[in-house]
Amino acid sequence: MSRVRIRLLIVILLLLGPPGVRAQQDASSVTLEDVFQMLQKQQKMIESQQATIDGLSARLDDVAPEKPQIAGSDTAPPSGDSARTQRQTDSLDQQMADQRTSKRGMPPNVITAGDFPGSISVPGTDMAGKVGGNARVALVNNFDPIGSSDQFIAGEIPVPGDSSSADGDLFEGASISAKRSQLNVDMRMDSNVGQFRAFIEGDFVTEVGSSDVFRLRHAYGQYKGILVGQTWTTLMDLRAEPEELDFEGLNGEIVLRHPLMRWGKALGDNRRLTLALEDPTPGIVNGDGKSDTPDLVSTINLRRDAGHVQFGGLLRNIKGEQTVDPEDGMNDGETRSGTVTGWGLSFSGSQKLKAGGGHDRLMWQLNLGEGFGGYINDTATLGDLDAVFSPDGTLKALPVFGGYVALEHFWIRDPLAYFGAKGLLKNLRSSLVYGYTGISNFDFQPDDAYAETQRASVNLIWSPMEQIDVGVEYLWGTRKNKGGRSGAANQLQLVVTYNF
Repeated sequence: MSRVRIRLLIVILLLLGPPGVRAQQDASSVTLEDVFQMLQKQQKMIESQQATIDGLSARLDDVAPEKPQIAGSDTAPPSGDSARTQRQTDSLDQQMADQRTSKRGMPPNVITAGDFPGSISVPGTDMAGKVGGNARVALVNNFDPIGSSDQFIAGEIPVPGDSSSADGDLFEGASISAKRSQLNVDMRMDSNVGQFRAFIEGDFVTEVGSSDVFRLRHAYGQYKGILVGQTWTTLMDLRAEPEELDFEGLNGEIVLRHPLMRWGKALGDNRRLTLALEDPTPGIVNGDGKSDTPDLVSTINLRRDAGHVQFGGLLRNIKGEQTVDPEDGMNDGETRSGTVTGWGLSFSGSQKLKAGGGHDRLMWQLNLGEGFGGYINDTATLGDLDAVFSPDGTLKALPVFGGYVALEHFWIRDPLAYFGAKGLLKNLRSSLVYGYTGISNFDFQPDDAYAETQRASVNLIWSPMEQIDVGVEYLWGTRKNKGGRSGAANQLQLVVTYNF
């Protein structure tokens, strides 16, 4: 390199250096040693400035609070094991699980304000909210008389010759109803101790005169693993529930909403323990339930790679009173009371199958116990089937068994692809379900006492877009009474639901 170029480079370095250095140096007399000294001064200056910046950053970290971490809900399984994200392995499974839980009134199990899907932040606060629900219209045709015009309740199938199974109005023929549409509000709030959640939901099922009025379904508050309010019983297993159109649900499954106090704890990555105190409200066949002791409920959920299993247990103290008729040898209006212990066990689960591209699932639930009828769908809907007074005044818990098995199938092949409409029916799926509920009656009970029901259904459901479900479902069921008489009913439902 020529001497001229070296001098030019030195001049440029001096111009980029500190003003004081340029004022004291003459570019023409600068040596390489002077340049090295100048670079050393600049390096020290940079190190000093960096130390100042690091100090300010440390002070800011001490002053600014750490953003709270997102916590899972009490109904969510252990870390990384929510009711949907760990049960499913791809987007189709995720979508179907979200639809299933939203239909049952359970939004995504994440408690965090401001960024959960569809939420709107409340200005000036740490709160965010979301309005959701669905608009649902059902065309239902009853081929045989049954106790409900727009759903299938196996226990309300009339039994010829027995009056007790057809006490209410019977419906036959077609009806169109939208009263089972739902509306909910989900509020979440961040704080320096964690996240809080409040959820309320209702529908319009309750009838007053000729009008449908708002009915409360869910209303609860939640903080981490603690939930207090009204929602699904702890024994219910949403992940083992097949997709159906009938609003009533399976006769042998546990589907019950009532007030409770619940606590949940993750036990590692694949297990979750839940304990709860739940409202008892026992039902007595020939008396009135008077229990004032909460039911003790516990479940443990175990996740597997291809599904899950859940074990649940119930212990309850059932009290009842009976007003005695004078024909029984007692004074008119005299009452007698009794107490009996009730218990229940539940086992449910799901298993993915290789068929259907890995989306198909086998699901099941088995429930048995004594004084347990108030938790199983069919007997809970009829009511007063937990216990019965014997002729000598002893309160006896009724033994009950209920369960179901279901196959959920996804039609992976698109039948319209052959006609140039590829992808239009890609979300086509079906469920085939069979359920059973039975009570072991005592000898002193009348012949028209509820003994058992069977229920079977098959459907075809299509989602042209994520928010819309269109489906048709055929249902068949029977009711049998203690004396051996039985009745049957058939029903067809066409349901359109817009979820928002």
